[in-house]
Amino acid sequence: MKRSGILIAALAGMLIAAQARAEDAGLYIGIGGTSNWSKGGAIYSDTVNEDVSAGGKIYGGYRWDRFAMEFGFNHLGKYEQAFLGTQVSEMETRAISVSGVYSFQIAPGYTLGAKVGLAFTEARYTCVSACGPSATPGLANVDTKNRGMAGVAGLLLGMNLTESLMVRIDFEHF
Repeated sequence: MKRSGILIAALAGMLIAAQARAEDAGLYIGIGGTSNWSKGGAIYSDTVNEDVSAGGKIYGGYRWDRFAMEFGFNHLGKYEQAFLGTQVSEMETRAISVSGVYSFQIAPGYTLGAKVGLAFTEARYTCVSACGPSATPGLANVDTKNRGMAGVAGLLLGMNLTESLMVRIDFEHF
């Protein structure tokens, strides 16, 4: 599996967002910060790389009672890879997602939900030092970009702050 494929498949985000129009039917929007986890983003087996990075998300959708269709742009962070204490590269990932969301009220003012969908992903690998071809096949250290598609699954918990404002915490896996 390619480096970026491993990185994208292992990313998950925790999102805290302010969402307009809390639980009403109709249009809604949200924005938030993310914390993203990665596993296996490095090209060298003895590389020390970041496992967590910060990112962001902008999303919006349309809700019909308990169901919604949601679109989002996710900046899934930037990861630096080092080899023998020297940074050799960095990986930056993004995704545009479309998901179906089902949510329901678990107590007055609190919502629980789940989402499933597709994400169109992009991973950009940038060489910082020791760039060029490698003696080991498949380990060239050069700038590359990989685009793909991944499934999205997630859980969400929302709390109404006012009649038209909700704070939402999402856990998403790409």
